[in-house]
Amino acid sequence: MENIAYEKNEKNGNAKETSDAIHGEEIERKSINVSYPLLQELGGWPVLGDLEGGGYSDDSFNLTTLLRALRKYNNNPLIDIYVSSDVKDSENNIIYLDQPSFGLPGRLYYLDSNLAHMRDAYIKLARGITMPSEDRRDNEALYNKMTIQQLTQNFTEPSPKDNIQFGWLEYMQGIMSLEGVDIELNSSEPVVVVYGQATKRARWRTCEDYVTGQMGMAIGHMFVRETFDESAKSIALDMIGNIRNAFNELLDELDWMDPSTKELAREKVTVSRTEHFQNVLGGLNRASTGRQYDKDGNLVQWWSDTIINNFKEKAKCIVDQYGDFLVREANLTINGINTQGENIADNGGLKQSFRIWCNNMRRESVINAINTGVHSPGEFRVIGTLQNSPDFATAFGCKKSNVMNPEKKCYHCIHCDDNIMCVFELLILLRYFLLHLPMDNLINAA
Repeated sequence: MENIAYEKNEKNGNAKETSDAIHGEEIERKSINVSYPLLQELGGWPVLGDLEGGGYSDDSFNLTTLLRALRKYNNNPLIDIYVSSDVKDSENNIIYLDQPSFGLPGRLYYLDSNLAHMRDAYIKLARGITMPSEDRRDNEALYNKMTIQQLTQNFTEPSPKDNIQFGWLEYMQGIMSLEGVDIELNSSEPVVVVYGQATKRARWRTCEDYVTGQMGMAIGHMFVRETFDESAKSIALDMIGNIRNAFNELLDELDWMDPSTKELAREKVTVSRTEHFQNVLGGLNRASTGRQYDKDGNLVQWWSDTIINNFKEKAKCIVDQYGDFLVREANLTINGINTQGENIADNGGLKQSFRIWCNNMRRESVINAINTGVHSPGEFRVIGTLQNSPDFATAFGCKKSNVMNPEKKCYHCIHCDDNIMCVFELLILLRYFLLHLPMDNLINAA
């Protein structure tokens, strides 16, 4: 891949303009009139009747046209469709069909008894087309590749007599024919169908992800230009080298992984400067699922069944440990399954560097994080990892069976499968640790 330098150019300018345009001030500045053409394009809003922006008619309603138009404006009700690299063939792209994000429009929809029928219908829909996030951890099981023709057989289209009509090929071809895309599809086109669940996010996060997703390279260049210099790059490379060396040393200590698998793991974390982008593709996998991808980023089982079973047995220890943590603010226990990947990564990261997290969260935020998040709350990311660290117990003289030095310790792999991301997360947290040093609570607990 060519190394492209992004100077101050049209793309950077567009990124700034896009970021500004999706914030509330700009939306408020433009009156409601700008929404009328959009409403007409979507078939009209029924509540407006014959007024401008209305004109809805059951007879002219077309679900395929509506979903296609909504996707044009980055909305994905019922179906989330996108194009990305094929996880089993990372050199080629493929169409993905996934379940959508969910979130009722406002607080009243959850609380007002008069809206109970809408809430119940919403829950029924969610149960019918989604699966719990706990069941989305096996990427191999989620990877369902088929042609569009097979898709119409596995996920049947309405019959000609039904009031609402929808066609898979018509829907996808409509999206692939949007301005600037213009890709011809036919029934033999392969797609990947996946499943899962997501929750409504804060608006600023949605806006941020949209701009980054559309103009990621330009945004990244602007960030690096503002934040890093050559000396920072040199320091970062030295740290990466030290972390890689520590990883290889600790890999030798794993008693559940055989030599051949250890060698493949070493290959995966070896970042060649001449093959930087290949390593990025191969490395940017989530902490607990990285084992499902090879060094080239392809979805391949490169561990034997025996090693996988050993891994899962070790992981269960982490799941059980964190699942017993009670978050007092919410009076809820952590979901050990949902958070196991990041908890394993935290434990692996601690073996390479001491790190600390400090944060204050409202009770409602804590409850939401426990119910939907993949990270354990910050307090327990610290406690859980340090409970499993003999080095911490030795350094701080923790007595055996003390809260911070339990008899049972969970020992897992050094989880830097997501090599690049793990390194930079470590660097950021190390910097935070050195600046703040909030150690009193941990020392007292020890």
